[in-house]
Amino acid sequence: MKVIVHHWQTGLTRANFGEAIVPLLVRHLGYEYLPNIRLHSTLPHKRLLMIGSELNEDFLPRVHPDRSKITVWGYGYSHGTPPKPGTLDVRAVRGHITREALKLPQSTPMCDPGFLLPAAFPKPDLPTSKWPLYAPHWNNRRHGAEKAWQADFFNVEIRRSSDYLQQAIARLITAPFVYTNSLHIVITCLAYAVPFAPCLGPGDKIDKSLKWRDVWSTLEGEEKDVRWCQDVSSAHAWWENIGQHLRPPDPTRLIEVFPRDIGF
Repeated sequence: MKVIVHHWQTGLTRANFGEAIVPLLVRHLGYEYLPNIRLHSTLPHKRLLMIGSELNEDFLPRVHPDRSKITVWGYGYSHGTPPKPGTLDVRAVRGHITREALKLPQSTPMCDPGFLLPAAFPKPDLPTSKWPLYAPHWNNRRHGAEKAWQADFFNVEIRRSSDYLQQAIARLITAPFVYTNSLHIVITCLAYAVPFAPCLGPGDKIDKSLKWRDVWSTLEGEEKDVRWCQDVSSAHAWWENIGQHLRPPDPTRLIEVFPRDIGF
């Protein structure tokens, strides 16, 4: 069975970390991943949106001109004009903000599919590495910025190779600590219980604050918004006082409503 998936940078040889894990998750669910590229543009089947933040009126025409051909499963809203209620096949969304923006029923499941990564890629039996990692968002990558965090650099731009991706995930989840402003790095750390902190160094910018709040709204814990750390000391204090007490959402309902009917 195959499923056609659309996301940011679909079909390119490199991908942002969140998009790079999509084929791995799709295969874990028992389907062959087909990118929604021109080669498959004439296929009559539905397109799946499952990881990303572009659920708005400007982006949707790139997915398919026919709204009835777009299925949403864990995808999120973060900016722009939300799609009109009832125009998409929505099975699940990323969080409360997306559910409210699309005026969906309270019963709509909420969970980012990135939280399924440990099931798709069980943590390897490797020792914790020696050095912490600095994993900046795509737009915050600057040469040498990792020195401020006393950490090794982790590049969120991933080559589309299963071996390379698995090596990158293994490196990330065996780190002793991760400083990051990339949302799916945070989701991965939460999913595998890797010590981390959301950090912004000098000149760094938050990418789409609503998407962070969307994920935070689904976490178990007292903190319902992100506290950004400015240095190593505040990052470790945040982990000790807040981060280690946060728990990912239960993905059971997300798995139950995976749109198996759109496979072919």
